[in-house]
Amino acid sequence: MDIQLYLEPLSQHYDTVPYGAKSKTLGKSMTIYSAKGSFPDLDHIHIALIGVKEERWAIQNEGCANGVDVIRKYLYDLFLPSNKIKIADLGNIISGHTVNDTYFALSKVLAALMHQGILPVIIGGS
Repeated sequence: MDIQLYLEPLSQHYDTVPYGAKSKTLGKSMTIYSAKGSFPDLDHIHIALIGVKEERWAIQNEGCANGVDVIRKYLYDLFLPSNKIKIADLGNIISGHTVNDTYFALSKVLAALMHQGILPVIIGGS
């Protein structure tokens, strides 16, 4: 299954570390889906980040779809605990026509990743 059909690349760069140890941060150590046609090779990936910019069922929590970008900004600045852990940020689930369409896409991506032995980490969503 080509999970890339359900994902869009990141539209912004999260290089925000103000000091010199950038090479040891998650943002510099992981593979990032940042442009069309550059979907990461998932061979040898242990953990995959997936953003969900869904807020249609977020009662009294309007704007939570933007939380994905805020989370990434801080997450990318954290230090990588081990070079043996290979992480990829697969971008964001493309929002469907309905919330259920978005959940369907997310479930397909999660199933494919788990089938490959990759731990999915979902950020965002309502």
